[in-house]
Amino acid sequence: MFSPERAEHEFYTLYATVPTINPGDVVINELMSVNVSTVNEPEGQFDDWIEFYNNTTNYLDLGNLFLSDNYATPFKWDIPENTLIAPNSFLIVWADNDLAVTAPHANFKLGSAGEELMLSTVTGTLIDSVTFPALVDWVSYGRFHNGTGSLTTMFPTHNATNSLVG
Repeated sequence: MFSPERAEHEFYTLYATVPTINPGDVVINELMSVNVSTVNEPEGQFDDWIEFYNNTTNYLDLGNLFLSDNYATPFKWDIPENTLIAPNSFLIVWADNDLAVTAPHANFKLGSAGEELMLSTVTGTLIDSVTFPALVDWVSYGRFHNGTGSLTTMFPTHNATNSLVG
């Protein structure tokens, strides 16, 4: 039996929309380029990490965006499809060049002496970028206030609201 009854003779059109990601929707919220003892990744190692923040009220799929630590090679790491970030929430990407694990791991490490970091689309549209200074263990570089504030050195707030107080 067909449901609804006339489905054999009629067709239906389903229109689905996927939110496009525009500059400012997702930002590089915090990063740590010297993680010696602060927070370990699911596999137990202390690796560099990048925290993204979703400034929208929609779930966003970062899949097919690109992350790079070099403006001259913007398509360095293609973020896997179905890498979702909830509204007004965080997503951690480990920057350790370890692609054989389940959590998002970029194919590069962050430079302890400071460098650039950029998030862009396949067409080269820049979603966000950060140039960060040399950092030491127990110091991260992030936005205060979350998602919109100025970039500054701070105490690490991995996967949590950024704060200038440790």
